[in-house]
Amino acid sequence: MGLIDHALGEVTPSAEMLRGIQSGVVWVCCGDDDVAVGYARATVHESTAYLEEIDVLQEFGRQGLGSQLVSHVCGWGTMRGLSHVVLTTFLDVPWNGPFYAGLGFEPVPEDEWTPEMHRIKHLEQSDMLLPWDRRGFFRKSLF
Repeated sequence: MGLIDHALGEVTPSAEMLRGIQSGVVWVCCGDDDVAVGYARATVHESTAYLEEIDVLQEFGRQGLGSQLVSHVCGWGTMRGLSHVVLTTFLDVPWNGPFYAGLGFEPVPEDEWTPEMHRIKHLEQSDMLLPWDRRGFFRKSLF
């Protein structure tokens, strides 16, 4: 594991990231100088992996690091015998939907939301202070 870059630490505090790495739910990608340039964090809810956060520093974007991190989370979920990977993302940001669709994720219609998805929606709504209508769930089957 490389040093956690200050810019990534602004998104998720370094101590929290280190705890996640130690517990096996945070994965970090590093640049040539062994400094973290991106990470993904996931949890398990019911029989589903929930991709809570993925972030790659802008200057390292479009190099496949985000795709590699998502692929790693999917592999982690498969090894744990989970059925899907689920995430929330902004619907009105032009690159989010196409990025996840290109990795095999599909939008989840609200009538298919699980009780956990409803809980996550309410948590995000209160944490983000943004209207939920800008966000949605995406899901990828792991089998």
